Amino acid sequence: MASFERSGEVYWIGGSKTTYNYNAIAYDGSGGIKPNHRILTFDGGSFTEEFNKNIPMDLRGIANIDDSLKYVIGGITDNQHTSQDLIKLEWKE
Repeated sequence: MASFERSGEVYWIGGSKTTYNYNAIAYDGSGGIKPNHRILTFDGGSFTEEFNKNIPMDLRGIANIDDSLKYVIGGITDNQHTSQDLIKLEWKE
């Protein structure tokens, strides 16, 4: 997953519910893993979950353009597909 700080809040983007190897196959042998499509936010006191079907797992970083604009590239989507997509994350204030 990718993480960053924005306006005093910490964000974690992507990931999965199960740990997996580089090929998106679960370490426990249960098969292929799906992304959780989650954006998790911590504001210093509580966590908030938001779900977006476009968010993959296995993100390695995030491009921090400014406080309201971020990009992620690649990752692993459903069915262990390696993505080359560019995803724009934008907050309007």
